[in-house]
Amino acid sequence: LHSYGYQWWVISAERQDVAAIGKDGQYLYIDPSRQAVAVRLGWSDGGMTSSQWIEVVSEALDQLGG
Repeated sequence: LHSYGYQWWVISAERQDVAAIGKDGQYLYIDPSRQAVAVRLGWSDGGMTSSQWIEVVSEALDQLGG
């Protein structure tokens, strides 16, 4: 996570992807360059840090051709 503002984390300034990180494993990830949005709703963090979750989503988008 690179920088933070207005409740949003800027993941990559180059790609302009951002994430909103909520309580107990709730995440919203937006990547305009891939035209992709990923949402995770949960009651726990699933044993993953925010950085790990964003990495998993990014790798999944890579495999999907995004």
